Amino acid sequence: MIDMTIPQKFSLIPKSSFCNNNLGFGSSELRVYDMTHIRLSNVSLSYNLPAMLIDKTPFRQVTVTVSGDNLYMFAPNIPKGSGIDPSLYSMGGNWRGFDFNTGATGSRIGGSVNVRF
Repeated sequence: MIDMTIPQKFSLIPKSSFCNNNLGFGSSELRVYDMTHIRLSNVSLSYNLPAMLIDKTPFRQVTVTVSGDNLYMFAPNIPKGSGIDPSLYSMGGNWRGFDFNTGATGSRIGGSVNVRF
């Protein structure tokens, strides 16, 4: 049997998982984290312009809306910079949080203006 392990001081992959878990992509007890998290996933704020601002226009009502998705995530037990997102489920099975060939959960901010005549 050939020993394929890399000395720990030269490897970012824990020695216990290098050969046994698909070259570091499998789960290892050293890389199991509590996925408890709080996420601010959807926020929307709307404002109807006052009638005195739109009296001399052809508009009956103007509503301005600002919205955002995935604006904040607090995950105290996940290492900083690890890139783990507890809401991802791209591999099936017991691979929750592992991002493999999926886009990252990004933040989005948008707005709209609704006008009634």
